[in-house]
Amino acid sequence: QSSPVKELFVDVRTLASKCTRGGVSNVTLEAPHLWWPNGLGAQPLYNFTVRAFMTGTRAPVHSGGAETDGQGGDVEECEAEAEAEAESKRVAGYLLSDMRSFLYGFRSLRMEEYVAPATGKTGAQFWVNGVKVFITGANWIGADAMMRDTYERVHASVAMHAHMGVNMLRVWGGGVAESDTFYEACDAYGVLVWQEFWITGDCNGAWDDPAKKDSKQRRRAYPDRHSLFIESARDTIVRIRNHASLALWCGGNEFKPPEDILASVQQLVTLLDPGRPFTPSSLSDGFGPADGPYGIQYPEWFFATRDNNTFNPELGSVGMVESETLRTYMSEDSLYPLGDANTVWAYHKFISYSNAAGGLYGNVSVVDQIDTYGNASSVEEYCDQAQLVNYVQYYALFASRVAEMWRSYTGTLLWKSQNPWSGLRGQLYDFSLDV
Repeated sequence: QSSPVKELFVDVRTLASKCTRGGVSNVTLEAPHLWWPNGLGAQPLYNFTVRAFMTGTRAPVHSGGAETDGQGGDVEECEAEAEAEAESKRVAGYLLSDMRSFLYGFRSLRMEEYVAPATGKTGAQFWVNGVKVFITGANWIGADAMMRDTYERVHASVAMHAHMGVNMLRVWGGGVAESDTFYEACDAYGVLVWQEFWITGDCNGAWDDPAKKDSKQRRRAYPDRHSLFIESARDTIVRIRNHASLALWCGGNEFKPPEDILASVQQLVTLLDPGRPFTPSSLSDGFGPADGPYGIQYPEWFFATRDNNTFNPELGSVGMVESETLRTYMSEDSLYPLGDANTVWAYHKFISYSNAAGGLYGNVSVVDQIDTYGNASSVEEYCDQAQLVNYVQYYALFASRVAEMWRSYTGTLLWKSQNPWSGLRGQLYDFSLDV
């Protein structure tokens, strides 16, 4: 007598081929082409269709293996073929219960502790397919603050990161779990994903904030509905766990979740995504122990000053846009005065191209780097000179890390590579996707 399959969890990393009363058996795929991070190789992806049938007889629950070039796939065609085959099975007495088609990449990944020989400090180190990967990455805030995340915009954004040499994006804990399109794009372009759950120190009581109504102690208990957070975490793990790009689960930004949430999320990762690395916060397990600085520096500072972090999860700087872009953000009379005194620029989170020593922006006093190229008298001149400063600043930031690869550093994530709105700081390209 037939009995319905109510719920079937198939982890495609084991390539489950048959579902019986005794459980799920495995099948081996001979010599699949391996998926590699950006810069180390290609990103072959395979089409897979997982099907569940209701029948008293053993029935296949998966088909697949058609390789793509990593820039897309024939999932719709695969689904159509599977539906046609399911109809033929129906005639033979089988009844299709459920089906899902997706792209999958084969790779191994591990994270381990590394001791930098030049400093003696420990840091996290990633290995993919048995090869250690030096991380040159960035923090991803979101494609659009209004959630207008079109397929074209998300793919273009991830592609721009890949073309810049980025091999990891950290989905910051102050944002959201991204759309399927985002993870599919990261699979296609070889961009590893550090996925954070929705905890961040600036909201969750890491420090005093007079602008917030609730006390620091009260904010430590956020979110209000812990059960909903845990349910959402479970759904997110199941939704994105099969992506080759997914490298790490993280409990939160700079701050661990409340103890009950942390314990539940760790348990969920162990149960639903075994083998994937997990860290309680962005400043745990070899990341940090601190992050920053976030402001302008002299280019030589990046080489002369050794970071306290073997793997720095946040290191940022300036990000003024071109004058044409600036005019799309504000009216003509808001373009002046130039620089720090402009309140409209400040609203758009502009940070100075000079720096007083101390605080979040660094311990070295820096004179205005715009003036390095002359005294700007127009917004056009100011923005053009800012582009030169931006280039030198970010080149020095990453080149200094690469120069000390494996000696002092295992990776750096830029704070940040983009803004989900018309921001004027911390970005490699602006909101209109212009570099």
